[in-house]
Amino acid sequence: KFRERIQNTEYRIQKESVFCILYSIFYILYSVFCILYSIFCIHRIKQLFAQHPDQDMFGSLPGAGEKLAPRLLAELGDDRERFDSPEALQCHGGTAPVSYQSGQFKKVRFRRACHKVLRHTVHLWANLSRATCPWAEAYYQKKRAEGQSHACALRCLGQRWLKILWKMWQTRTRYDPELHQRNQLKHGSWVIGLMSAEARHSQSPTP
Repeated sequence: KFRERIQNTEYRIQKESVFCILYSIFYILYSVFCILYSIFCIHRIKQLFAQHPDQDMFGSLPGAGEKLAPRLLAELGDDRERFDSPEALQCHGGTAPVSYQSGQFKKVRFRRACHKVLRHTVHLWANLSRATCPWAEAYYQKKRAEGQSHACALRCLGQRWLKILWKMWQTRTRYDPELHQRNQLKHGSWVIGLMSAEARHSQSPTP
């Protein structure tokens, strides 16, 4: 009986080992399939984005790149009447805060009712735009200096980007940094003054 128990135990161990090996092989094959399918999807997205008539416009957005530009295009779509104002797009993207007032009491809070995918995309885009867009970095640093958190400062920056994107989307034009800077000068934007102050500070000799 003791020998039979040992043999049965060895048999169960061998059986379980074979099962574990087969399961590991299946898991590896499934992981390889997922990777290959992801590569195929990325390649297909690039193809469709390159063929879209708005590809040049979304591709010109600073920081968007080959990953976020297609996501922004997919979220906005082709229907220009879908958002009749930049405020409508900002509310949909979750960058516009919710404000309410009762008598002398007024409060602003974070907007939760929005399109979560677009809000996350705008968050990533706003952060990446700081590396290639001087006014975006200056705007972000100003908000941080005012005591706002990293996420809140990016949300404020995303609010401005969505206003620019809405205008580009309606007029079907590329982002032109020189044109945007001229418009900022024309309307007396405080961001231009902030950029000028930072430029003077960087050019000043260190003691």
